[in-house]
Amino acid sequence: MSNIFIFAAIINPLFAITLTILFFIETKKLKRYFGNIDFVINDTSRNSIRAVRDDFHKLNQSINSLTNNTNINTSNLLKNSELISKNSILTKETYQNVISSIDNESKVLNELVKKIDQTNQSINKLKDSLETISNL
Repeated sequence: MSNIFIFAAIINPLFAITLTILFFIETKKLKRYFGNIDFVINDTSRNSIRAVRDDFHKLNQSINSLTNNTNINTSNLLKNSELISKNSILTKETYQNVISSIDNESKVLNELVKKIDQTNQSINKLKDSLETISNL
C-alpha cells in the first residue's frame, strides 16, 4: 500500500501541474475568444451606428430638399395666383371699356341714323318743293 501512496504522491503534483497548465492555456484561449467576440460586437455596433447615422443624414438631406422644393413650388403658385388675379382684373377692365365703347358707338350711330333720317326728310321736302316748282 505504501507503493500506492508513493505513486499517488508523485502523480498528484504532476496531475495538479498538468491541470494548472491546461487551465492556464484554456483561460488564455477563452480570453482571446472573448476578446474576439468583444471586438466583433464593438465593430458591428460601430458599423450599425454609422449606418444608422448615415441613413438619418440622408433622410435629413431628403427632407431639406423636399422642404426647399415645396417652398419654391408654393412661391411659384403664389406668383401665378397673383398674376392670374391681375390678369383677371385687367380683363374685367378691358371688357368694361369695350362695353362702354360699344355703348358710346351705339349712341353715336343712333344719332347718325337720326341725322340721316332728318337729312332724308329734308331731301324729300326739297324734292317735293322742286317738284312743285317745276310743275308751275
